[in-house]
Amino acid sequence: MPATSVQSSLLGAMISLLLTTPCSAVVESADYPNDPRFYSQWGFEQPNDADVDVLTAWEMVKDKPQSEVIVAVIDTGVDSTHPDLVNRVAPGYDFVYDDSNPVDMLFPHGTPIAGIIAAEKDNDYSVVGLTGDMPVKIMSLRVYSTLELLGLMPVSAASRAQRLESAFSYAIDNGANVINFSSAVALSAVESDPHLKATVESLLKKAQDKGIIIVAGAGNSGSLNPDYFPYQWDRPNIINVASINRRGALAADWDQSGPEPRDHSSYGAHAHLAAPGTELESTWPSNDLLDITLFSPDSDNGTSFAAPYVTAAIAMGLSVRPDLMQSDSPAAALNNILTLRKALHLGVQTTPELQSTVNGGEPIVVAGGFLKLPLFLENLGIRLSERNGESITTYPKSVVRAQEKGGAFNPYGGVIRLEYENRTLVADGTQSHDDHGILRYEWDFGDGHSAQGAVVEHTYDRTGTYYVTLKVMDGEIDPVTGEGKSDVSAPQRVEVLPPEYDFVKIRYKANGEGFAQEGRMLSGRIDIRKIGSLRRIRGTSQFLDENNQLVKVSVTTSFPVLGLVAGNIAFSHPNFNRSVNFATINPVSYDASTNTYSLKVEEMELHFTEKTRR
Repeated sequence: MPATSVQSSLLGAMISLLLTTPCSAVVESADYPNDPRFYSQWGFEQPNDADVDVLTAWEMVKDKPQSEVIVAVIDTGVDSTHPDLVNRVAPGYDFVYDDSNPVDMLFPHGTPIAGIIAAEKDNDYSVVGLTGDMPVKIMSLRVYSTLELLGLMPVSAASRAQRLESAFSYAIDNGANVINFSSAVALSAVESDPHLKATVESLLKKAQDKGIIIVAGAGNSGSLNPDYFPYQWDRPNIINVASINRRGALAADWDQSGPEPRDHSSYGAHAHLAAPGTELESTWPSNDLLDITLFSPDSDNGTSFAAPYVTAAIAMGLSVRPDLMQSDSPAAALNNILTLRKALHLGVQTTPELQSTVNGGEPIVVAGGFLKLPLFLENLGIRLSERNGESITTYPKSVVRAQEKGGAFNPYGGVIRLEYENRTLVADGTQSHDDHGILRYEWDFGDGHSAQGAVVEHTYDRTGTYYVTLKVMDGEIDPVTGEGKSDVSAPQRVEVLPPEYDFVKIRYKANGEGFAQEGRMLSGRIDIRKIGSLRRIRGTSQFLDENNQLVKVSVTTSFPVLGLVAGNIAFSHPNFNRSVNFATINPVSYDASTNTYSLKVEEMELHFTEKTRR
């Protein structure tokens, strides 16, 4: 992403803080990582299949010999103390402060890029990187400082370009096998300096002669024409990546049909393929403290974050095909680069949109699709050993569309939240596909219940979080199971929300003062979260008393620990206000006959009655 785009998209967040080609996933019992935010990394796996199918890719490489790969990340620096990165870094350099500690604990750019590529897998922390547990290391080469990108320290484009020259030289001379370059220097700064232009061209040729591919974002102009280096440098070892959104569409209004949320991507003949580039989940500086998504939700977008998907793919391919890192001549190195380029070009899921053209024939993206890791690996000759080397394209693909009954389908996916009074899920598998036709649809709703059929409904009995999967099977014989070839979808997360309580009674008596009111809630909600026999009450609402005066009630309690519950009860009325902090044993009770929960703390009583229509 260009430096100016980095600055404009992240400045608000920092200030706030400081203030159709099918690809099949043939994983029968997916070995999901234990990293808790993996389910939010939609670009890795999601039910609608607009992702890179990382689980199948991991299966394809897990039993193969693997060689170490060094990925140079030329960017803002990387937080090498992050628990997901501390074991994944190689020696690097800081060309801003001229030292060997290229760590940035503040600016959230280089660190999330490194996380997409190589965040540690199965360490029970945060996210995971696309390369999983493969021996891939990050060489951080810092060329930007936080103060510069926030506009607090002036620096010329030429100075940045000279730092870039030094960073590329370091990467080439110190063992980098692939370079991720998501922060670009203005092309005009290079073009206007003949010496610098010649130097950069020489470095690009030197990288090519060593078989090193440079992966960059295609730009964030949201338009056709790129204007930043290296997008217009037509060299075989440069790959530019456009962004898709969660529904698999180009993240740009290229056909003027109307903008979508988070549009930003440049496109055109300089964009070789696309990859996920919106709603980022990754590592953030200072152990995720500086997660820009918490402060500026629209900042987690950019081709900066699409590029590392392709960088990671190349690293995976090089690790299991180390011959592509070896060459005894520039011609052999170029042949290795072209092998990888061809695999990337063929390793995509094509879509009609991404195959479209503009301006009389210029492609949206050259490959006509977005990255699918298993297809890329297959085009490098890597197959699933346990499937007798059969192509993954001979397996069906499970695709899930789900929604609340009576609700609208959200094409951007994400968590489905069911209101308690309408906790019925409609699950649709008709978008699943197979070249021989699908014979069986088997649903698992994550609550011990299952069903068969292309479209089914399921009503949940209780509140909670569930993961829904669909297994589809065709009529071809799987060489391992002896049954039909099958595929299991990525899990669809479903949250059944707690019931709302719409009738409340308040009683208070202390020191001769008394207050007793009741009424039907007008706004807000009071949630009672249940985990087994444990209860937690939380929420704020308002109701009208018998004199038509507004009463506001707010309550927060913890889950009990050895019976002890802490919290606060507060209410306000034109004539009476109280707030009580408490820590007491077992203050919550339930009366099944009236469907009422009661919270009694010293002089305060609150009674919540569930809506009678349930």
